[in-house]
Amino acid sequence: MDFLKELRYTLEAALAVAKDVAETAVQKSKETASVAKLRLEIARLNREMIQEFTEIGIRTYELLKTDQGDAIPEDPSIRGAIDHIDELKQKIEALEAEIHREKGTAEGEHREASA
Repeated sequence: MDFLKELRYTLEAALAVAKDVAETAVQKSKETASVAKLRLEIARLNREMIQEFTEIGIRTYELLKTDQGDAIPEDPSIRGAIDHIDELKQKIEALEAEIHREKGTAEGEHREASA
């Protein structure tokens, strides 16, 4: 009879550990997916920013080629592109902060689960 009680206790403990491991795996998968989604958005914003830099370069070239270089600082398309780049940088910084929070939260939860 003692053997059966011990076996039951061992199986219940193993089941609790397996459940904990499964819950941790599910949480890690969600966190990984969330961070991956944020990184994809950052990559998209970086591509958009590169396009804006390209537009600035093209417009600058056109103005310089036609001896209108003095107009570069006041050119509306260049100013608009610069403003848009600034907005994109802010969005990227916010997303990077979100990734940092996600990772920090995950590490904190991991430490709590390990304790």
